[in-house]
Amino acid sequence: MDSAVEPEVRAQIDRTLAQFAHDAIRFDHIVTRRAAQRRFIDMHMHMPAHWTLGRAAALRANVEQALMNEVPGLRASIQLLPSNVEAQFDDLADAVKAAP
Repeated sequence: MDSAVEPEVRAQIDRTLAQFAHDAIRFDHIVTRRAAQRRFIDMHMHMPAHWTLGRAAALRANVEQALMNEVPGLRASIQLLPSNVEAQFDDLADAVKAAP
């Protein structure tokens, strides 16, 4: 069974994310795991809804690269969300119902 990354690796991750700290940017739902020699992180990155997709994607790429530079072998999965969105959908049907 997979387990969370080691405490020192999680501290490295937290320090890296802190470099991107800003009133307009927030990270949450951070889940880490390790399987053999590989490490993984899944998380949400919230940003202003008025940002363009290009701007949001560029920032996500910078965060992913910084994480991978800090923790060699880390695989990052970052979901982009507007600042005012907190919901996690369990399946596509829930997501479709919530769409305007």
